[in-house]
Amino acid sequence: MVIGVYEIYRLARIAVRGSPPESLRHALQVVRLERRMHLYVERRTQDLLVRHQGLIRFLDAYHGIAHFIAVGVTLAILWRVDRCRYTFWRNTFGWLLLIGLIGFALYPVTPPRLMPSAYGFVDTARQIGGLGPVGAEGGTGGGGNEFACVPSLHAAWSLWVVLALWPLARRWWMKALLVAHLVVMHVTIIATGKHWVVDAAAGWIALGLAVLIEAGRQRWHGVVVREPTRGSGAVVGGGELLG
Repeated sequence: MVIGVYEIYRLARIAVRGSPPESLRHALQVVRLERRMHLYVERRTQDLLVRHQGLIRFLDAYHGIAHFIAVGVTLAILWRVDRCRYTFWRNTFGWLLLIGLIGFALYPVTPPRLMPSAYGFVDTARQIGGLGPVGAEGGTGGGGNEFACVPSLHAAWSLWVVLALWPLARRWWMKALLVAHLVVMHVTIIATGKHWVVDAAAGWIALGLAVLIEAGRQRWHGVVVREPTRGSGAVVGGGELLG
């Protein structure tokens, strides 16, 4: 079911692709906003990291596959440990996809990597590549919609993973892995030129809206989402807690 929903999302994402002139106009609005807010750090971040091509190749590959793996692993863990939490976060993920599509349709934005050359950005996936074919692109890429930037679902999904699994992670290294995934993904989307800083913030807002929608829906239907107990080895929803 989850795979089917994602396939529908992927096709819809292509269908709502904006035009290049409109997307560039919106990108220039984003640049002006970030400069006023002193958030225009994408070029400096990329300049700092792009000289380390091994790191950039890793980040391109991470961008290409880590979000899928992390989401899949999270759903599998939630299914095993707590079906109530699984339902909540699965549905939240679905709402997040819908909110993302609305954003892509209403406000297509050219990512840094596709800005005019005067801006000095590098399309790392095309010019440097990933780890072999993973993360590398021969053209503009974008999964059929390279202007699907606002909100950044890579940023939103990484935060989704942390929120969904944090109460279940009992060991310090499990929490460290969750934080590392969140941080690396946010560095990745900026260093590779895939997103603007405000795209990530929009992703957090989109996730917040998705959580509120699902929480409201469950309250409407009288569903109570239980948080796992603190005892080591406690059982929630028929499965053992992580750690």
